[in-house]
Amino acid sequence: MAKFKALTRGTQLVLVAGPLLLLSLFFTWQTIEVRFGPNQSVSASLDGWDVWGLLIGLLTLALVAVVIVRLTNPELMHEGRWDLAPLGLASVILLLTVVKNLGDAGSALASSSPNWILPTPLLPSGC
Repeated sequence: MAKFKALTRGTQLVLVAGPLLLLSLFFTWQTIEVRFGPNQSVSASLDGWDVWGLLIGLLTLALVAVVIVRLTNPELMHEGRWDLAPLGLASVILLLTVVKNLGDAGSALASSSPNWILPTPLLPSGC
């Protein structure tokens, strides 16, 4: 726990919020209702694993991997311009998550679920 507290605030946020975002993809992100006439309807709850969710999940894994590699092998990251990589990845994750929730029919955003807020702590991290 002392090692975790010694990390920067951005790194802590990525290491906690990244797995939480991945976990939230398994929960209900949208509910679709199909009507069969005036009195009958069926609704189905869908998780976040569609094309957008897959991109979000893969980018989140990449973000957490970049942060872990920076922690375990810092001399590897000095070869290129990796300082802005976590910020760029987090920005893309946030954008994709907002686009997914705004574009999905019956998305959790419309029902005021906080699933789309999860990557927000990743954005200002910069690690």
